[in-house]
Amino acid sequence: DVRRIHTRLPISDPRRAVIELSLFSGPLAAFDQLSDVTISGLTWELGAGDGVHIENGRHVVLERCTVRRCGGDGVVVAGGASNTLHACTVHDLGRGGLRIDGGDRRTLTPGGHRVEDCVIHDLSRIDRTYTPGAWVGGVGQVIAHNEIDHVPSSALRVGGNDHLVAGNHIHHVVTE
Repeated sequence: DVRRIHTRLPISDPRRAVIELSLFSGPLAAFDQLSDVTISGLTWELGAGDGVHIENGRHVVLERCTVRRCGGDGVVVAGGASNTLHACTVHDLGRGGLRIDGGDRRTLTPGGHRVEDCVIHDLSRIDRTYTPGAWVGGVGQVIAHNEIDHVPSSALRVGGNDHLVAGNHIHHVVTE
């Protein structure tokens, strides 16, 4: 499996290697209070910071999108309600894969965010700890049918209430 080969040096002649370096430290895409939108098939890559932020969004769907080769976290969903990541690929990041938080813990009102059928791998290349495949907080999120692998830290970090974590395929994690 070619994606599992990790190297710090070019595997070909270094004089012909392509070296890419981003100095942009913000998220590559930041959506605040976006609602009722589907974003499909886009790739975000080569940022020094996070890939995508969705803050206080409602019914925002990322489907078949790719977030890769960033220095921070892949996708951060904070607040809002009923946002979905479906069939996305998140990999080769400096920190963790996803941070999902929403709902009201005081009233136990669910956030209703969903992460389903995603592939999350090869994380924590810069920050090796507390950078899981998915960090879930708040109330009532669903993390189901994802593949999470090759993370030196944990696959999941779950806090809060009433989350559903089901049917995920997890391997090659907590290796350090």
